[in-house]
Amino acid sequence: MRSSKIQWILLAVCVLLVPLGASAGTPDGDRFWTTVGSAGTLDETSEGKVFFDRAVVQKGTVVLPPKASGQMRTTGTSGSDETDSAVIRYNVTAVDGLFGTTGARMAVRFLDAGKGARVTAQLIEVDIATGAKATLLAFDSDAVPAQDGYHMADVCDARVPAFDFVQKAYYIEATLTTNSMLVGSAAGIEAIQLDATLCP
Repeated sequence: MRSSKIQWILLAVCVLLVPLGASAGTPDGDRFWTTVGSAGTLDETSEGKVFFDRAVVQKGTVVLPPKASGQMRTTGTSGSDETDSAVIRYNVTAVDGLFGTTGARMAVRFLDAGKGARVTAQLIEVDIATGAKATLLAFDSDAVPAQDGYHMADVCDARVPAFDFVQKAYYIEATLTTNSMLVGSAAGIEAIQLDATLCP
């Protein structure tokens, strides 16, 4: 009888400790900073230019899926090149995955459909003491091969200094640009991910 009680106690202790061991096995470096597109703060000059749908912030509407060419976008000129932009900002907060190394990677899940559509995102550092700003990373959808719908691409730079949330503040400024004269020109963001990493 006494040995069966001890077995039950040992079993209970094992059941309680297994979840602790599993969570301890998750490396801190895998805890990236992430946000969805709809969580950003819309610039006051951009009100009424975008719509929010669950995780997405989007400017313009895709009427028909565009054909993906697999080639880089070109910026030609025509009589209907009237573009308009909306700006959204995302506050970057300290998470474990932003510490431990120099270099940073920013991945963006975005939509860039139709002529004149473009998505840019800049990681900006602000010095708390002086207010000086510096752009650390710059993502541009025009530098990415065309694809249908929302898709992921990233930018990585080994020269980005280590994050310092004691003396600096960080935010991402995203700009959605569309051709206001063309139906089907659309730009959007569904998610952004940021981590400190040794870039290739």
